[in-house]
Amino acid sequence: MEMRTMKEHIITPRQLRAVRAWLRWTQRQVAAEAQLSPQAIVDWENDVRTPHRATALALMHTMKRLRVRFDDQGNLILPR
Repeated sequence: MEMRTMKEHIITPRQLRAVRAWLRWTQRQVAAEAQLSPQAIVDWENDVRTPHRATALALMHTMKRLRVRFDDQGNLILPR
């Protein structure tokens, strides 16, 4: 996947917080599910830095597994 294409599909800090709120998960729970460090999730949510490619892919795959989707405006679409 091209970086430009991946960048268009990276979950934003706001979206990540919305998903966590919907799941009622802590940052640690998201990190564990995506096999990432809790600090990676904290930094992502606080927009401290752009995540590494591997980190973004891990979270994207986790969201896909959980059937999490967003509409064109970036709003969370809840699984049925």
